[in-house]
Amino acid sequence: MGTKISEYTGNMKGALARLTSGLIFDKASGIGIKVDTTTPTFPWHDIIGSVSANGNPASQPSLADYNATGIYQYQFAVGEEIAHVFHMPHDYVPGTDMFIHAHWSHDEIPTDNFLIWSFKAFYGKRDGVFGSAIQVLASGTAGTTPLVHHVDEVQFTSAIEAATSFDRNDMEVDGLIIVRTELSSNGSGKDPFLHTVDLHYQSTGIGTKNSADPFYT
Repeated sequence: MGTKISEYTGNMKGALARLTSGLIFDKASGIGIKVDTTTPTFPWHDIIGSVSANGNPASQPSLADYNATGIYQYQFAVGEEIAHVFHMPHDYVPGTDMFIHAHWSHDEIPTDNFLIWSFKAFYGKRDGVFGSAIQVLASGTAGTTPLVHHVDEVQFTSAIEAATSFDRNDMEVDGLIIVRTELSSNGSGKDPFLHTVDLHYQSTGIGTKNSADPFYT
């Protein structure tokens, strides 16, 4: 005839007791917290890369005063480059795609034309060998208004390994992605400032059971 009030109360007490002990998830890969009740999916997170002159010494950008604020940022001419190192976090959803993007702007009035950021990268699993480098391009339009925060993004993984993508099924937590960011083309008439470069990845919202491989057993 349905659940008795005493049974319902007992179930609620049990659930509350488990909550006070912390939420417990299965240890398997691909388990975690999703968003959207209609079409649940894992949320996106950022891995933020610092911008510093640590690329090829012969082609490093220069620090310049951004918009006369006394805050210095790296300003890029065509052919200048920097390097980043990104660590694969333990909440990465295995087998999902990743994107790389540049945050940039001008502090002077640019000519409305394209800029192209070139990202050359190679990847190595924990205790693995770094593989062949890939290269992807992200293009954006400068517009004619200064001080606009531009973001140009490009996917750098796919179902296969290619000249422009890592195999997403090879990407693992604790791996390293080493990236060279270069301004490869600029029709804007002004040298842009690169503020940061980051990776977008989907997150389980929780870490792995183990700190080293095997991560999920």
